Formats: sequence, C-alpha cells, structure tokens
Amino acid sequence: MKNTRYLTEGAVLLALFAVMLFVSLYIPLIGAIFSLLLAVPFLIFTARHGWKKAFLFLIGSLFLTGLFGTIMLLPITFAFGSSGIVMGQLYTQQKNRYIVLLGGTVVFSVNLVLLFVITSVFANINMLNELQIAFEKSLKTSQEMLDSLGQSPNEQALKQFEAALKTIPYLLPSVLAMSGFVLAFITKWIATPILRKLGYRIEKFPPLREFKLPKSILWYYLLVMIVSFVRMEQGSFLYIAVLNLATILQLLIVAQGYSLVFYYFHNKSFGKWLSILVVIITLSQPFLLQFIRILGIIDLGFDLRNQRKSK
Repeated sequence: MKNTRYLTEGAVLLALFAVMLFVSLYIPLIGAIFSLLLAVPFLIFTARHGWKKAFLFLIGSLFLTGLFGTIMLLPITFAFGSSGIVMGQLYTQQKNRYIVLLGGTVVFSVNLVLLFVITSVFANINMLNELQIAFEKSLKTSQEMLDSLGQSPNEQALKQFEAALKTIPYLLPSVLAMSGFVLAFITKWIATPILRKLGYRIEKFPPLREFKLPKSILWYYLLVMIVSFVRMEQGSFLYIAVLNLATILQLLIVAQGYSLVFYYFHNKSFGKWLSILVVIITLSQPFLLQFIRILGIIDLGFDLRNQRKSK
C-alpha cells in the first residue's frame, strides 16, 4: 500500500514538474513565473517520503528533462531538484522555519554558482556581462528618446548610472546570494499551504511589521561604510568584499525601514494597502528609498518600537 502511494504521488509530481518545465521554456511571461516554482514538487515529495526516495525522483526528473528537453537543461533540473530535496529533508527533521529558509538559500546559492560556471565554460555565456550590456542598451535608448523630444538628460544622473554599471560584475556574490534567498523564500511560500493541507504542521513567518534585525547589524554597517571611504583598487579582493557587504547590509536596513513603516501603519489602523502603496512608490523612486534606509538606521539605533511600547 505504501509503495503504491509512493509511486502514485511520484508519478503525479513528476508530471507536474514536466508541465512546469515545459511552460517555463515555451510560454513567455507565465513561464518566468513557473520557472521560480520548479523546486516545489521536489520539496513536497521529500517531505512526504524522505531523501532516499527523493533521489530516485530526481533521477526520473533528469531523465524526463533529457528526453523532452535538451542536455543544457539538466543542470537547471539538478539545481532546483537538489535545492527542493534539501528543504524537504529539513521539514522531515522538523527544523524551524528559519533553518529551512537558510538551508534552501545556501543550496540554491551554491547551485547558482555552479550554473554560472557551467554556462560560462560550456556555453560561453557570461550572465553578468549580458545583464550589463542590456542596461547599457536601455540607457542608450533612453538618451535617444530624450534627444528626440528635445530634452537633455541629467549629466550627473548619467554619470552615477554609468558608474553603477561598472560595479555590476563585482556584485556577483551579492546577486547570487540574494537570488538564492528569493528562490528559497518563494519555494517555501508556495509549498507551505500545500503541506498544511496534507496534514503537516508548518510554522508561519511573523508579519513584516515584527521583523527586527539585531542591533549589531548597525555597527557592521557603519564599519563597512567607514572602510568604503578608504581608497581601494577597483577589482581588488577588498574592493569586492566591501562592495558586496555594503550592498547586502543596505538591503537588510531597508527591510528594517519597511518593517517600521508597516508597524506604524498597523498601529494607526491605516490598513495594509497603504503600506504596500508606500513600498511600490519608494521602490520606483531611488531617492525615497534612501529615506526608508534612514528610517531603518534610526529604528535600529534608537529602538523606536520598544520606546513606544514603554510609553
């Protein structure tokens, strides 16, 4: 009976994975969304049947990928499959939500590094260079549009954007780590309600308004900012390390700032829609995003929420 259930569930999830892979390859826009969910069938199967049977499931998915796709897709299937298996195994070991997310982030990030190496070596494709070229083309198109309208672009803004373009190749570690986190978070977010319906008790993440970084993050951030003022050779190990640390710490502090905004609006009973509107507006306007980062620094430094509670 158990073997029958295992085979049935395996066949259903394997078919689901094949459909998701097909959609992600051949249907634009929708396919991009489906490609983010490829690890979900592996996570669910592993949580249900353990990593040993999940390994056979992975072999079956690789066989289907090679049969209906191309050889170049095999590393992608392996990357999503192994990441889903690790996250599912952490669920079977009843690890808490943060350990599952951390484990998924680490494995996804490692797999993304391997994919980057494989595409660079065997397909001769450098994804960061392609991204940089795309940004440069976008900048050139914007300049041409402004010229056709008889308007001159802001020279200072152009110089800042061009300087930012030059840093893209050095941000590879940050890009891979953030991409790994996003993929792990989406995989967990989609798999959680499915596992709950199957009878598993899954911890919920606290709402964003309760998100709070340790105060030590602020000191790390200040230290990195001070070091960044030291003159460093572009492309050196210290330059790359400081650039990536500063990027990740700034994102964390921005998240702290948004957490404070959600906390304040929740206390004022303004509703979630207004908080979401603030996020959309500030993300579209970089100078407003700086204001959110300042809020995050103030909240970390002065512990505004605890002060409010004490009053």
